[in-house]
Amino acid sequence: MGFSPLLAQASPDFSTSPWPFIVLFGAGFGIGVLGHLAGSRLLVGFGIALVFLATLVLPFVLSLSN
Repeated sequence: MGFSPLLAQASPDFSTSPWPFIVLFGAGFGIGVLGHLAGSRLLVGFGIALVFLATLVLPFVLSLSN
C-alpha cells in the first residue's frame, strides 16, 4: 500500500495559530468544572458550548473562509 497523492493534496493549511482555540477550550473546560462544583447547570452548559465552539465550530468556519 503506497502513499496516495490525493492525501498529499488534501493536507490542511496550518497557518492559523492554535492558541486561541486552546485558550477557548481551556476556558470552557474551567467554566464547566466550576459549574459542576457550584451545581449550576447554566455554567455547565456554557462551558460545554465553549468547548464545542473551540473544537468544532470555529475551526470549521475558518476552514470554509480560506
